[in-house]
Amino acid sequence: MQDEKNINKLLYEQFMDYIAIERGLSANTALAYGDDLSRYLCFLKQKGLSVKDAEQRIIVGYLGRLKKDGMGIRSIARHITSIKVFYRFLRAENYIQIDPTLNLDTPKIWKKIPNCLSIQEVDSLINQPDIKENLGIRNRAMLEVLYAAGMRIS
Repeated sequence: MQDEKNINKLLYEQFMDYIAIERGLSANTALAYGDDLSRYLCFLKQKGLSVKDAEQRIIVGYLGRLKKDGMGIRSIARHITSIKVFYRFLRAENYIQIDPTLNLDTPKIWKKIPNCLSIQEVDSLINQPDIKENLGIRNRAMLEVLYAAGMRIS
């Protein structure tokens, strides 16, 4: 058991080096992956399992526990990514033969739709430029094009 603990620690350290150096992830991303992986390894330890023993059902159980604990879908998706990258690393290093995350899907994350202006707000905005001046005519035309085409300023 002590050897397994040392192996998990060694694999964790090697993985952290891998994502920082070889994958070139930012310090914040590497830190987040490290935190996710640390939490996952603690889960495995509680279950008396090693990373070699983990099957897809174990990982899905872990993700279910995160959801049950109230973790948001974006955070769970990042945990899935962290675990997938970790197992790909273990597979590439020939520590495992089969990647248990191979058929594990990441949940679809819906993008938030931006808030829209009311009709009164649009009218107020379009009527702001002073159309008695050339610059005002140009600005109003730009606002009308943006509105008519449904474009965003960005």
